[in-house]
Amino acid sequence: MLANTLRWVFVAALACGCVKTDPTGSDAGPGAADAGPDPLVIQIQGTVELPYLSNATDVAIVAHCGPRKVDTTTDANGAYSLTIDTDGCSPLVVEYTKESYLPVVKRISMPLGKPSLTVDARLLELTELSCGSNHCSAEGYNFSRFPSGPMARGWVSTMGGPRSLEYFGGDLRDQNGDLMWATAFAFFDLRDIDGAPMEDIEPFEQCMRVDYDAVEWLVDADPSTDEVEQLTYTLAADRGRWTRRDSHGYVSYTANTEIDKDGYPYDVIERVDRSQLPDIVAGQFSQKLWLCGQIERSGWLAFGLTMPEKTCFRMTTRDSCQTALKNTSIQVQGRDYGFITAGWTDQAGSRCIEVARSEPQGENYDFDASNGETYFVDITAVSDIRYERIESQQVPRTPGSCAQPETCATLDIEFQTFQSCQ
Repeated sequence: MLANTLRWVFVAALACGCVKTDPTGSDAGPGAADAGPDPLVIQIQGTVELPYLSNATDVAIVAHCGPRKVDTTTDANGAYSLTIDTDGCSPLVVEYTKESYLPVVKRISMPLGKPSLTVDARLLELTELSCGSNHCSAEGYNFSRFPSGPMARGWVSTMGGPRSLEYFGGDLRDQNGDLMWATAFAFFDLRDIDGAPMEDIEPFEQCMRVDYDAVEWLVDADPSTDEVEQLTYTLAADRGRWTRRDSHGYVSYTANTEIDKDGYPYDVIERVDRSQLPDIVAGQFSQKLWLCGQIERSGWLAFGLTMPEKTCFRMTTRDSCQTALKNTSIQVQGRDYGFITAGWTDQAGSRCIEVARSEPQGENYDFDASNGETYFVDITAVSDIRYERIESQQVPRTPGSCAQPETCATLDIEFQTFQSCQ
């Protein structure tokens, strides 16, 4: 089934003050007529920044292509470059790490339209974890207390809502390839007394604050119980893929505040009852909200929902002379829910992207109180200095898969490039 073709004409000024989004494609170059085979040896270059636009030096960068990997570090200007053979691997995963900063994990779909790609990254500073004789705590009260003992120090972070989406590691899919909607994520770099990272620890429950702009994303992943569950996921950074865990996370709230034996206040956290969820999502719940889940090791933890019902957009980018624009960056983000994905166009200027499909009448895929919802996405396209954003693009209700391109809605993206055509 071929969906109706949507056509957008993008007009770009000759002198553009636009801000490029990450990932960024390289120059458009020649068109599809002389495209040839897709390149296999890829050069990736870019810069890594810290907050306040300072250069990130000595950042460890590893490109994973299945079992193969290539590593490098950023120089004094925060710049890097590496070359890797992508034959037989899809996707290519690039990981950026520096102690006390949130890692960046980019999952790059193959094939690419050109043999070079510019990928910039920005690292966010983590919150330091301080441990005493009884417990560990993080500044800012964004976490409940950590148990002390083998854990002696570390760094942690949590983030949720729309501002968190660009910082999620990897691709929002689980190990089965099903799409994820994510409410929030946390990252833990936990160290022992010798400063070594703790990969496996005695499991404990940890709670993290729900950001105010993530509250309306809260849903109940298991409506059969009296509690409000979220599915939990961990990230395999070398594959850029999340793994759904058997243990659930729970939406909770501060029921009371008590004082410990040393005179310090702490939150008494209890699980939310399902009957309270409508008031919470509507912003009519005054207590502090938490997401609580089991911690088993250092690394990433995400809360959210699996959305196996999917559809797709088959996008093509061209200039005003109908020349294919290779390596155009395409980013798709949920308008009212926690989803983001990105890719680059191939030799033909095309890229297929899958999203959760809108609900048919009477269906409820996301376990909220509304049936038959229409989902919307915002689409950003960047090619060289040309940039455009399509807001509130309606997602089809019909199923679709990039494995069957004929089932996808087609979106022809034409940049008006003010050039003379032969």
